[in-house]
Amino acid sequence: MEYGKAFTFLTEDTEWVTKLAIAALLVVASGIIPILPLLLVMGYTLELTLNVAHGEALPLPRWDGMEAKLKHGAIALVIGFVYMLPMLVLVACAAGFGFAAAIGAGASASASPKGDSGAAGGLVALLPFIFICLGCVAAVYGIIAGLLSNAATLIYLNTGQLGNAFRVREVWALAQRHLGDFIMIWLATLVANLGVVVIGIITCGLGYLVGVPWLMFMQAHLLGQVCRKLFPPSADALAPVA
Repeated sequence: MEYGKAFTFLTEDTEWVTKLAIAALLVVASGIIPILPLLLVMGYTLELTLNVAHGEALPLPRWDGMEAKLKHGAIALVIGFVYMLPMLVLVACAAGFGFAAAIGAGASASASPKGDSGAAGGLVALLPFIFICLGCVAAVYGIIAGLLSNAATLIYLNTGQLGNAFRVREVWALAQRHLGDFIMIWLATLVANLGVVVIGIITCGLGYLVGVPWLMFMQAHLLGQVCRKLFPPSADALAPVA
């Protein structure tokens, strides 16, 4: 694994400024136009992963073939969403429980002559502890889901079949066998995230314009390195993207 390469490969492409700028504009646009710009960027990073897996010297794709990028972006979004779904359900249940307890406590207090909220009030008092516990569970699962979604993405790139990305037993086995590689991607992304946050704060938010797409490119490059390590390029079902 060439971790340093993932941080510096961008500037080796003579068109890197233009390619990064387009990605940055799409990231900004995603805050105004829902989903569509984000899908384009996600599709672009998936193509970048594929090019790195094939050993392309300059893996940054061109910003053309938008239909293909939308398709790849939708696939990446679906894979990530499915593996994050249990965490989303857990968060929604926690929020619903808290809302119901608060409503129940308010109703009990209104009905009681002494303004006593009763058992519902006790539940409300326990909410901070419950939320902390659920938050810890959600954080741990979020890390696991991130590792699994990366493994699932590699399986999809190798087979070209989206359904294979949801064969949980195979995905779990791949993540287990190469846990060190996937954890290193997670750690590198975490460190880079912290760096982007610091730069964003120092530059009053302007650093995020470049930092967010650069971070996505860096993670895609690392994932492509793992893909090349696990699967021979000749076995990939998808071809490199120019």
